Amino acid sequence: MVIDGQVKAQMELRICGLLAEGSLQEIMTKFYHVLSAVKETGCELKTPFGTLDFMCACIEIGLIKICDQGLLNVDRREIVDVIVD
Repeated sequence: MVIDGQVKAQMELRICGLLAEGSLQEIMTKFYHVLSAVKETGCELKTPFGTLDFMCACIEIGLIKICDQGLLNVDRREIVDVIVD
């Protein structure tokens, strides 16, 4: 996580860009440092990485994703109304 040009925290995902190496304690410590840095930027999401993963990386579950504003059609980049007339 870079804030104002300075690296505040980082977590290397060296295994296929998905998994970190190290003990559980080392990995969790790095994760919490990165999460704290994200919160420093003003992010109010409870699980910002889970939200990002669900919205962007999980293409296999279709074009409708869940975000903090409701359902999002990522193809059209618009919020989907959950009530059908």
